Amino acid sequence: MLKYNRCTEDELNYTYAVDKYINENSSIIYRAVSINAPPERVFAWLTQLRYAPYSYDWIDNLGRQSPQHIISDAPPLKTGDTIMFIFKLPEFKQNEFLSFTLSDKAPGFIKTPLKPFPFYAIYQLFKQPDNHTRLVVKIIINARPIALNRTLIKIADLLDYIMIRKQLLNFKRLAENSL
Repeated sequence: MLKYNRCTEDELNYTYAVDKYINENSSIIYRAVSINAPPERVFAWLTQLRYAPYSYDWIDNLGRQSPQHIISDAPPLKTGDTIMFIFKLPEFKQNEFLSFTLSDKAPGFIKTPLKPFPFYAIYQLFKQPDNHTRLVVKIIINARPIALNRTLIKIADLLDYIMIRKQLLNFKRLAENSL
């Protein structure tokens, strides 16, 4: 299954660092947004995912507002960092991408019945002319094609669309307004 939202053919055909996790049971979801800011500025905002999810704070940040400024004294990003409370960072490349997978901190309902839910994501930056950036999110869900798994994937796709759409629009606003 392949779903995409506002991606170009080049973005769909690009080889992402998480592509190594694709198999015959993979469902792949893309989301994208154009941002009027350089990749370095957008990447700086993406590193903030260590502190907050930047989508609907009342849902996924216990009502606390995600920081509206870049935390200047943050330690350097490193593999293994916790991202958005339930993900870990297995790989990143400065000013180019962050990849995620579920961590041991993920709630039980996400881990079962797939133990753990086989989920991989990448936030990839593409430099555009005039110092603009394309931010593309690629999500891979590897689940055996049984009815319960297909249902979970449909639910994940819907929730992902709602939450990541808000998140991408927040990063767009924050990066463009912090130049």
